[in-house]
Amino acid sequence: MSSDKDRKRKTKRDQKIRERHEEEQRLQRREKSMHYRSLAVEAFRSGDYRRALDHILKDLKIYPSDLKALHFALDCAERLPDEEAELGILEQMYRADLLDEKA
Repeated sequence: MSSDKDRKRKTKRDQKIRERHEEEQRLQRREKSMHYRSLAVEAFRSGDYRRALDHILKDLKIYPSDLKALHFALDCAERLPDEEAELGILEQMYRADLLDEKA
């Protein structure tokens, strides 16, 4: 009987450890994403659209379906102009089912 209780405690403890680890990973991804986004905005404001696009694309590797980041990337690509980047971003939006019929 004691071994059942011990096993349940261990299972519960292991689950808590896994959940804590997953939460730490989520926070690290979020922090990294915010860093790239802030660098992208800074570059955009200074008129360096290529650098802004590079940073926002790194952010999109972390959160590929982030609609605001996708629109920001598209805006950067349009200002360059970088048709290849625009098409890649539009394709990513299409695959994530984020494009309106009207667009």
